[in-house]
Amino acid sequence: MSTSKTMIELEKRLNGIQDDIVSCEIAIGEKLLGSDLSVAETISGYDGFRALAEQKQMLAGKIDEIQKLSEQSLLLCSEMDALKKQAAELSGSWNGLFQSLGCALADAPDATYSCELEPYREPLAELRKKDIDAKAALESLRVQMEGQSFMNRLLTQVQYTARNTTVSQMEKKLNQLYIKCGHDIFESGVLAGLYESGSLNAAVSAAFAPCAELKRRVDENKLLQDDCSSRMDENNQQLKNIGVNSSGSIDKRIQTIQQEIEQKSVAQKELCRQAGHDFSMKYIDPDGECLIPHKDVVDKEIVQQLDKIAVYRCAAVTCRRKIQIISVTEQIENNTRKRESLQRLITDNTEKINKLSDQNAELEQKIQEAEKERDVLLVKRNELEVADSRDTCRITDTGE
Repeated sequence: MSTSKTMIELEKRLNGIQDDIVSCEIAIGEKLLGSDLSVAETISGYDGFRALAEQKQMLAGKIDEIQKLSEQSLLLCSEMDALKKQAAELSGSWNGLFQSLGCALADAPDATYSCELEPYREPLAELRKKDIDAKAALESLRVQMEGQSFMNRLLTQVQYTARNTTVSQMEKKLNQLYIKCGHDIFESGVLAGLYESGSLNAAVSAAFAPCAELKRRVDENKLLQDDCSSRMDENNQQLKNIGVNSSGSIDKRIQTIQQEIEQKSVAQKELCRQAGHDFSMKYIDPDGECLIPHKDVVDKEIVQQLDKIAVYRCAAVTCRRKIQIISVTEQIENNTRKRESLQRLITDNTEKINKLSDQNAELEQKIQEAEKERDVLLVKRNELEVADSRDTCRITDTGE
């Protein structure tokens, strides 16, 4: 294995040993700070650990409360949906019951509710007569078709279809008027007292009874919806009081609280680590040597953790030493390579100096040769100048 790989493995092993030491220190701290041992209250961080534990418990209680309120909210919503569905079903029953009541009232006019019935008396009579006439005409056409030939029956069938449509429309208008009549007179309240006293006609009483029962059920449903709505508002207000403003924010609020709990757990763990470290240092030195006997420590689990720490710290020292050996070895190797490199530079420079010395000697020889050549040239120039001077004087004398 190469040195670099060995170093990586040793550093990885050292990190693992240090993690093991921290785990043991945390375990000791948790045992000390989280127990009722008499020594616990003297440990640094005890009050902070307890305060964080109480805060975590309070936050956990908030989560429980939010979850309960959330479940209650779902139940209330389900209850409200069921009540609204029931209300819709009840509401769908009104027209049939009002139609029967309107018909019964029209069949049995009575002085006790004649004032309320008066607006409908004449319109109902007219529509009833038209309905009877239309049905009679329709029946006449039906009977007529029974004795006709095929072709004549086809022509009469067209009339029958048109008359049948008229009858259907007439019945629809009549039923709508029955419904309005039954509704308005029922809502007026005039029939309730008469029903209670037994003064109503048997047919009207029979038609009124299911209307009264339906109204009772509708009113009861309305009261139940109001009560459910009130409980929903109260439930939502309780959720708002603990930071939940809408159903979609319930999970976010719980997540936020859980993060707060996690942060406090991390803070607790750090307090435990510090407390465990300080406690272990009283018994085990950084090199893993026992300072004082720890077998008499009250808790056996703490004794086991101290034994582990002694082993781990000793292993850490060995591991660090191996790392240092490799590091120093690398430094020595680097130093050797540096020295060798410098020595090579000296050798190279010496060779360069020798070459330059030889070059200088050659240059010096050339300089001497140049100087000799210069001396010869100077003598020659001097001779030429002397000769030139003589010739110049001679020419001058001749000229005179």
